[in-house]
Amino acid sequence: MTPTYDSRDGSPLSPTSAWFGDSPLQPITSPDIVVKMYKPQSLLDKAKINQG
Repeated sequence: MTPTYDSRDGSPLSPTSAWFGDSPLQPITSPDIVVKMYKPQSLLDKAKINQG
């Protein structure tokens, strides 16, 4: 496994913070967007998404 380092001070990250910590690469999403992403979709919603 490749060690991952903190971009601020160069110290190695613990496995927990590497997996679950705040990452500058991941955008911060609002709760509304997260709910929309994981909400079960109706057939109408799926049709809107997949229309050509």
